[in-house]
Amino acid sequence: MADIKFVYFDHVGTLVYIKKDLLTIINEVLKEFNYHFSFLEVKRAYDAAEDYWERKYLNSRNKWNKDIAYDYYSFLFYELGIEENVDEMIEILYNEWHKRSGASLYPDAIPCLNYLVMKEKNLGIITQSILSEEDFRKERLRKEGIEHYFSVVITTASIGYEKPDIRLYKKAIEMASCKPDEIMMIGDNYDLDIRVPLSLGMKAVLLDRKGESKYDCPKINSLIEIDKFIK
Repeated sequence: MADIKFVYFDHVGTLVYIKKDLLTIINEVLKEFNYHFSFLEVKRAYDAAEDYWERKYLNSRNKWNKDIAYDYYSFLFYELGIEENVDEMIEILYNEWHKRSGASLYPDAIPCLNYLVMKEKNLGIITQSILSEEDFRKERLRKEGIEHYFSVVITTASIGYEKPDIRLYKKAIEMASCKPDEIMMIGDNYDLDIRVPLSLGMKAVLLDRKGESKYDCPKINSLIEIDKFIK
């Protein structure tokens, strides 16, 4: 068995958990500005804004930045018939999403990362995100205090392919500068994170925090159990 030289992680669900989704945060901000809509009204506007974004930006190289966020939220508020306080609400939604979402590291994340650094492994992230690599580092990893661990950060926006597209993982192999069997992928979703890497000859470990997975693949229930596979 080849020695593992490079370890990729999924982000949300593996290293980080989210307490509030975007729809909940939008509702929260609306109420702060004394706009009181039913959940279904906001959900309809949200769904319309998602459709609008997909039509306009899904296939473009830049999928999310401040200008695109302004366009997205402006459309959403237009759907709700809101004309006042739009700029202020967009600033809050763009700048405070991470804090308001309650995005937090799982308690086992840092011990796992430190262990792998001690074992002299190179680390990377492969994540479903509409942010560019640069913005993901700034708006996610830096705020979570873990940016310095990762030499490679792959977002689906920066590469142009969504998980589990085989081209995404072939690019990840190329960017790791290692042979497939020298690379490990750790994630919490078998179909998105594990199946394709295994088919390419990578090592892959499913993070099954609840111990409920029926998939026949290497598994751990906590990130600190990675020492089962990397000594």
